[in-house]
Amino acid sequence: MKAPALFAALTSSTSIFASAIYIRQIPNGMSQMVDFPHGAPAKDEKPDCHVPSRYYGISLNIRLNSLEEILPDYGRSPVELNKLTSYNVNASEITFDPDVSEGVDVETVACQVFTDADGVEPIGYPIGIQDPLVLDDYGVVSIGSVLCSVRGDLTRSR
Repeated sequence: MKAPALFAALTSSTSIFASAIYIRQIPNGMSQMVDFPHGAPAKDEKPDCHVPSRYYGISLNIRLNSLEEILPDYGRSPVELNKLTSYNVNASEITFDPDVSEGVDVETVACQVFTDADGVEPIGYPIGIQDPLVLDDYGVVSIGSVLCSVRGDLTRSR
């Protein structure tokens, strides 16, 4: 059975294939698949989804060595808002870089740090520019991921 005939057979027997799929490029160069549940879109119909028109993000300073060491070793890491950012790094402290933000006031942002890459096991409380996260005074802790958003999206519990 040729592919068009197979597709026709599937669409006639199940409604899951009744909608149209539209793939488009979004600003960061990635492709996005959008579902039109009522079939192919009309010429001027727009997909029912929101794609951010610009990048929103901050930069975190991650101390890679112990706080007891005299010369700090920091790594700077950009973090896009509302996107889980994966890490595979050991750190002793995480602070906001007050001079780096894009599209958002850094004072309004909170970040939750996680031990795992999936963002399931939180470390401490959500941090902000005034609330750095000190992980270990005498060593380093494994960081798996970070999720940042505008304050209010993350609840704070100390």
